[in-house]
Amino acid sequence: MEKGNIQIRLNHFLALAGVCSRRTADDHIAAGKVTVNGKIVTKLGTKIDGIKDTVTFNNKKITVSEPTVVYALNKPNGVTSTSKDKNAAKTIVQLVPKSPRVFSVGRLDRESEGLILLTNDGELANKLMHPSTHVDKVYKVICILPRDFNRNVIERKLNIVRKGVIIDGVKTQPCKITVIQFIGIKMIELEVTLNEGRKRQIRRSLGKIDLEVQVLRRIQIGGLTLGELHIPTGKWVQLTDDQIKKLYNQQ
Repeated sequence: MEKGNIQIRLNHFLALAGVCSRRTADDHIAAGKVTVNGKIVTKLGTKIDGIKDTVTFNNKKITVSEPTVVYALNKPNGVTSTSKDKNAAKTIVQLVPKSPRVFSVGRLDRESEGLILLTNDGELANKLMHPSTHVDKVYKVICILPRDFNRNVIERKLNIVRKGVIIDGVKTQPCKITVIQFIGIKMIELEVTLNEGRKRQIRRSLGKIDLEVQVLRRIQIGGLTLGELHIPTGKWVQLTDDQIKKLYNQQ
């Protein structure tokens, strides 16, 4: 996995340029028909810098306007997910490379943290955000408990949210909520799984049952987890072709 460089597989680059499919590109590479910076490349899986390197196929220079990239960022608290917020001191696009230009896939509110994707791949973004695809997103949430809540009360209250609550006149989709642990007598840690992304949905939904969210961290999008990516807070990694394929295959 590359950190800090705009890397793309050579076969993917040829496919983006419209030369052929990735599979056919592998055949052309193995046959010695492709050069990178004047040198014949025959090794499958070779990665190039999609902006700086010069690629030829059958002695013809191949170019694409921009390489397709997907970044996974571990968003810190206090950073906004949208560049449209004029009052934001810092946005997530400032934490990843400036070129190629990317946009966020969905959002996390300013006070939330964790996994968020940025890409210039509109097809992938649409697949992950469209309600019909039902891609699960998993969050760790720490809340303050009201004084009169005990274990029985909290389960009964959480069932209200699990079944869906009304936000802005529309009922939320059913969701999965698991109690991870009680932290003393004042706080509780939950794992919440959603397949929709309404604005401040978790905070507003839990607020309906008098739970005040103190920490909200997204830990998973589809089959992609922060745990497997090992990204420190405020840092990013560029996803591999296999990881991107995993996202495309989400149902």
